[in-house]
Amino acid sequence: MKEAKKQQKNSVKKIILAVILISILVVSNIFFMCFRIFSDSMSPYLNKGDYVVSIKLNNYKQGDVILFERDGKILVRRIIANSGQKIDFDENGNVFIDDKLLHEPYITLKSLDPCNIDLPYNVTENNFFVMGDNRKESLDSRTNTISFVKRDEILGKVFLRNYPFKNFMFVR
Repeated sequence: MKEAKKQQKNSVKKIILAVILISILVVSNIFFMCFRIFSDSMSPYLNKGDYVVSIKLNNYKQGDVILFERDGKILVRRIIANSGQKIDFDENGNVFIDDKLLHEPYITLKSLDPCNIDLPYNVTENNFFVMGDNRKESLDSRTNTISFVKRDEILGKVFLRNYPFKNFMFVR
């Protein structure tokens, strides 16, 4: 009799644990998104083959690394300018926001190319101007192909690189 009660208690514990784990997975899939990077547009900060985790937020700001969808593909870029800001570049690829030089310690090589938009560019309401950290290789808001990113296109802010494990880090 004691053995039967013990087995029944263990079964109930397993069921409760399974329900908790399934609940965590469902909730985490609503708020978090895991994504594999398929290009070098954010290199060397994030590299092709890295896995990152993002979280859906209500507000995004300059400097945030975001995931967004464009033409059925999920892309990762950095927000350079927000709604209402004016963005411009000089011939060396330096970025100016509202006529002030943008400090970009994450950039190793500046480049204006590829760029086929009219400058200076004013970011309209509920939109963001995004760029990859690997400026020469990044298809981003400097082109008509990507242009600005709408707030409702953003899937989340990248906050964690979780693979490869040797490069594990929180993304700032």
